[in-house]
Amino acid sequence: MKWGLLGPEILSSQRRVRTLGLATVVRHFNDLAVPGMGGVWFGKQLLIAAIGVALAQEIRKKGRPVSNIETANAVEALACWLTLDHSGWAPDARVLGRLKLRNKTDDLSFRRFRRHGFYVTQPMRMRTVQPLLALGFVESASERFNSFECAEAARNFIEAACGDYRPRHTTVLKNLLSWAEGEADCVKTAATRQALSPTEPLSDQAREVLREALIGRSSDRDGRRSKLLDWMDGLQSGPKRRITWEERPAALDAEHWRDIRSGGHFFSARNAAIQLLDSIEAHLGGQAEQRLKLTESIPDG
Repeated sequence: MKWGLLGPEILSSQRRVRTLGLATVVRHFNDLAVPGMGGVWFGKQLLIAAIGVALAQEIRKKGRPVSNIETANAVEALACWLTLDHSGWAPDARVLGRLKLRNKTDDLSFRRFRRHGFYVTQPMRMRTVQPLLALGFVESASERFNSFECAEAARNFIEAACGDYRPRHTTVLKNLLSWAEGEADCVKTAATRQALSPTEPLSDQAREVLREALIGRSSDRDGRRSKLLDWMDGLQSGPKRRITWEERPAALDAEHWRDIRSGGHFFSARNAAIQLLDSIEAHLGGQAEQRLKLTESIPDG
């Protein structure tokens, strides 16, 4: 007799996001420190989202009804899949969907990649809504991603970042348009991967375009982004030194430094709270009675 536990070949995973109800505060401190940059922390996030908007526009010109969101999600999922497949599915903070995409190698069609639920529920695209507007990469009357239209600055950014890559002797954007029109295998090229991969650096020219957008927009309140870049330049070119909250950098004014300090202490307190919750959870996991009594001594952990 053969018997056992029947179940799926791959068990689904659960991911918890502990915001502690502080999402608005997080956005507030981020915007005080670096105005208009939302949750973006590396340049490829902006590039992939801009390509998604540009590609959606080109598809609609062909008479096919697609939204910016589904197209940008598909491009981001493709960028992450190509990167993960090339790296042997090694984890990287810049790449999402390692578990979600791992066994989806049989069909690389745009039709499949644009499907709701194919990719992660919180793609990097969601962090780029505010920055794309703030940097002048898109034009829109609202902050709805589906209403975005690519501005000339975004097309210059895409050209600067992707101009050196020629998948199948054409541009990256035209090759992606062929992908969207049904040629699933046309994106299986090193040039496509290198152009889109979150782990590949932006070209020097693309970085210059991005820097100009960072310092040249009215959305940079009191020139805070520009001053931060000056501070970073000084740190990179000067001797290594320890940064402390007690010493304000010369490049930043007192009010800006106060906001950054306040944000830093807030994030330290939030991280400590999450650490405390993890410790409580670990303690309760080893107890017969799933309860922590505040009237008794607090466990060492």
